[in-house]
Amino acid sequence: MLPEPTATLTSKITDHIYIASVNCLADERFCSNLNISFVVNTCECIVSLKTDLIEKQISDMELMKSEYPSVVRKLSDVTSAMHQYIQNNQKVLIVCIAGRNVSPLVAGYYMIKYMKQPTQPVIDALEVSYYNDVQRQAYIDAKPAKGPRILTDTDKRLKCLTNLSFRAILTQT
Repeated sequence: MLPEPTATLTSKITDHIYIASVNCLADERFCSNLNISFVVNTCECIVSLKTDLIEKQISDMELMKSEYPSVVRKLSDVTSAMHQYIQNNQKVLIVCIAGRNVSPLVAGYYMIKYMKQPTQPVIDALEVSYYNDVQRQAYIDAKPAKGPRILTDTDKRLKCLTNLSFRAILTQT
């Protein structure tokens, strides 16, 4: 079951690749508004869509060093499926729980493997995108009376783990 719809951040990564939180799928018009043909769902939420869908769960635990080989296999499977759509000039949406951890990892893997982009600039762009999205979501979540929410220790820890995982996994690509 999908979480309740909330303010959803969507990022256009390339002309054919978008990333977002799984919450966006609660709005039936979301994919049609962006002309999305294929959705990559990387989280445990069960979704029912009118577009083509691949579901490959990539858990936070798999982003730990000992699990990198299984993540790379999943990334390879998912990006191979994505490539078929992108080659046909169709748009792909990659979703994860927050839209800023696993989704950018999948997009980055695709950019390095299929678009032949250099690894370091892709990683740098993902890290900047991640930080900006965390800050924007903190602002959205803030109650106006209290002002913008400050990043919590958990946010900072997750950011650090995510960035380490991006670097370690994408440098193996």
